[in-house]
Amino acid sequence: MSSDQSREASAFHDPRDLTPFRGVQIHVPLLSVPGALGERIANASRRYRIRPLSPGVAPRLKPLTPRPVKHIHAAIFSGAEPERLITLARTYPGWAGLCYVMAGLQAYQMRQFPQAAELLRRGINTVNDDDAGRYIAENLLQLLTQVELGDGVSVRVLFSEEAVMLALAHSLDEIGEPEAALEVLEPLPASLAKVLAISQIAASLERHDLVIGLSDGLRNVDDLAAAILLLRARSLRAVGRLKDTEAAIAEILRRKRTSLLLRNAAMTERALLVLDAGWKALPRRRPRPIDRKLRPGGKAEQQEWMRAYRNKSGK
Repeated sequence: MSSDQSREASAFHDPRDLTPFRGVQIHVPLLSVPGALGERIANASRRYRIRPLSPGVAPRLKPLTPRPVKHIHAAIFSGAEPERLITLARTYPGWAGLCYVMAGLQAYQMRQFPQAAELLRRGINTVNDDDAGRYIAENLLQLLTQVELGDGVSVRVLFSEEAVMLALAHSLDEIGEPEAALEVLEPLPASLAKVLAISQIAASLERHDLVIGLSDGLRNVDDLAAAILLLRARSLRAVGRLKDTEAAIAEILRRKRTSLLLRNAAMTERALLVLDAGWKALPRRRPRPIDRKLRPGGKAEQQEWMRAYRNKSGK
């Protein structure tokens, strides 16, 4: 197996041709900002951080749509009244599952995590009738839900089981039930979003082996991967694997388009690594290549690059 093939085999790949994930947002965690200033900033930015329903005009219903469907449709796209959907769930039992799920997402939007967890759990365990299933297929599959996966990282997800489960897991973690959140995430299809959500919870539980195992061989292909690598670097440093920590940080910084906030966090981790290791500075790195087209990659490529470098320098 060539070095390219071995690197490809070790990197994480979502096996699906199409995934429900549509965008990543990186923001500064504001919990550490002290005093009234932190509260004002957090309240002002809250509506931008979590948006379960995509903005815009609600889909048009077909002519002669029954009145109950019109009521539920209006309540879903109002976006800020979970109590309205709870009332409709009791009025129309065949639609109760959908009403509770959408009420849970609206509560999640307002960061009412205890209510969101209760409503989402109830909605998942309630069976919808066929009319509700057809309504979902015709009107809700293009609906975007923004879910927070980690500290300062959120992702937009098309309305699906994954969107609901990721929101439920985050709500459970926020109300102090991390083990239940891990159980919710376990059955989901493999994805970087799932790995990041599990790694964030595992890191808070100091289950560093789980974080390291999930991120083993991961490459910095996008900001979700970079956020996972940041958690990997912290876990590696916590268990004393300092050389591997430096490698994880270097992988975060390798991709130039990585979010500036993630790059800054990686630089902070590098400074903490130097302090923990008792180094006066970072270990010396190999000289930069003379030919910028040559990029060091796997071990075989690095050895080939070193031979080319020695030949060009006359050593």
